[in-house]
Amino acid sequence: MRLRFLPVFFLPGLFFLAACSSNPGPKKDIVSKYIGVLPTVVDNDEGLFHGIMLGMTPEEVKAHAISRDSLGEEKPGYLMFQGRISGKEEYLYDCQFDTNGLFTLELDIYLKDKPSGDSIFSDFKSYYTARFGTPQEEKGMLIWTCNEGTRPAKIIIDEDPAYSYGELTVTIYDKTFDTPPPGVSDSLNGNYSDSLDGKDTLILP
Repeated sequence: MRLRFLPVFFLPGLFFLAACSSNPGPKKDIVSKYIGVLPTVVDNDEGLFHGIMLGMTPEEVKAHAISRDSLGEEKPGYLMFQGRISGKEEYLYDCQFDTNGLFTLELDIYLKDKPSGDSIFSDFKSYYTARFGTPQEEKGMLIWTCNEGTRPAKIIIDEDPAYSYGELTVTIYDKTFDTPPPGVSDSLNGNYSDSLDGKDTLILP
């Protein structure tokens, strides 16, 4: 019986293939079940929003931006990304940081055709329920809690009926803070935000 030996140059290729198979990329089990705006914006099931978690540094957040995201503004304690899904839809998200890292992310999706406006709220409600369970309802908003990561979070979604075809706002924030109203970036123009434990959290300019 003759033994067959693989050429030496073939062995590194096997190790390379094994390494690739052990790093398949971000999970998309849930988001892949949707069509339209949601999977384009959310992209994957990692973190709270395509891999981003509260507590991350600005550099870590920028590393998780997807190909459709472009950095529109950057200053100390603040990042703003914007993206265009197509000629009819666009979105942007604001990230605010304090001394413990990212403490709020607000995503605004602006819709310019009626079919997308009719489905996006129900899609996001279904998606976050699949990931984080049944939401609480408070003042017309839906609220989910995520205890994962170094800085547990709450997620709220809210529609703006005044916008022509609908605007969906998704706000992700430190769960120890009081529930912010829609438009958290507008409501936090002061220097401090009160948390539930009575302490003040410094918001960097």
